[in-house]
Amino acid sequence: MNRLKNTLAEDLIAAKKDIERLSEHNLRLNKEKEELTKERGNLVVDLNGTERDNQTLNSVNKLQPFFLKSTSFFLLV
Repeated sequence: MNRLKNTLAEDLIAAKKDIERLSEHNLRLNKEKEELTKERGNLVVDLNGTERDNQTLNSVNKLQPFFLKSTSFFLLV
């Protein structure tokens, strides 16, 4: 009976160590997830800004031929 108690006590200690190790690992993963979520948010903001800039540049590029033609017209006159 004593041997069974010792074995159970050792198993309990090992289980508690596993729980502690897994809890620490879980905390690290949650912190990393939080940091990655923030980084992703920043990247989405950057992407949206870049897309807006591209749309603005595309609009300007579409208008450039018009301005070039009208400018050359005035230069010829």
